[in-house]
Amino acid sequence: MQQTLFSIKATYIALLLYGAVGFIMGTLHLFSPTGHVIDQVVPLSCGIGITLLLAYFHKDPSNRQITTIKCLYLANIIAFVIPVWYFVLGATWYGWPLIEEFPPISAIILIAMSVLIFMIPKSWTRYVILMWISICAPIVLFLITHPLQLETPRGRDLMVLFGPGGALLFIVLSYQRELHDRFDRIEGSLKYSRKQADTDSLTNISNRRGVLYWLSQYSTNTAHFTGLIIDIDHFKSINDTYGHEVGDDILKQISVILAGSLSEQDCLARWGGDEFVILLPHATAARAKEVADNCLTHIRKNTFPTVGQLTCSIGVAHNIQSNDIDTIIRQADACLYIAKRQGRDQMVSRSSEE
Repeated sequence: MQQTLFSIKATYIALLLYGAVGFIMGTLHLFSPTGHVIDQVVPLSCGIGITLLLAYFHKDPSNRQITTIKCLYLANIIAFVIPVWYFVLGATWYGWPLIEEFPPISAIILIAMSVLIFMIPKSWTRYVILMWISICAPIVLFLITHPLQLETPRGRDLMVLFGPGGALLFIVLSYQRELHDRFDRIEGSLKYSRKQADTDSLTNISNRRGVLYWLSQYSTNTAHFTGLIIDIDHFKSINDTYGHEVGDDILKQISVILAGSLSEQDCLARWGGDEFVILLPHATAARAKEVADNCLTHIRKNTFPTVGQLTCSIGVAHNIQSNDIDTIIRQADACLYIAKRQGRDQMVSRSSEE
């Protein structure tokens, strides 16, 4: 998959700046003609083209970003490669003094190339290198073969910018991009490792470690939680009668059923065996009861392969003023014990204020 280091926002900014520079340069040359039509046509054409490209990008930024950046690469060829060859060939064939006729766009070229190397997909790096060579080579070769122009202050500036100085900058930027790519890969590996460590391998929901990480994101002073413990009624007899493979399939199905009753901000985890934990941040008593009732109803109405109907018992501890998992589980577990003692297939709730 082709990727860019630029965000959507950064791409917008780059397009706006490219377009603005094109219009500004073209307008300046309209009011202060240089005698070269290319000085007016190329910047204005690029400004108009990039404006149209911005409109194209704006319609679907996520899916059009890579295509937009590739088109911007082509715009750079028009904006910089064509003028460089125009002036170098004119200086070679018609004797123009390159140091006087070449427009003051050296710094703009370097900035544009620096931005471009970070924007393009990595697979296009070689094309940027080729474009850079096609810009630098004719200027450097011309100056080497015309020492009188090279010895002038402008000649030396052009030689440094498009010779060793520019090459060094390009190498540094390329190396920096490679470092950035490596850090991205390392960060991706770390995130994947954390997800693997925090996920129950059977049900693909959080495990105990994942619950602790989820809780750690909330401040101890301001957080209050509702904790639910869900226990599958008579699950041990299911394993004994039908085998652990059937039991595992049931746990997988139940994890999907429970997840369907929750929002993205809630936490669902397999606590161990046939017990599941749900944590609701800043939930009202009504919200906690709604979630518990939905879990009871959906499990009760579901038909499980091989075993048929199942029920569950739920203990709910509401408004716990702590992000300590042991405190939450201890209070919810006490409610679960009451639910089982009263006949199972029910929910028992208790607030921390009771």
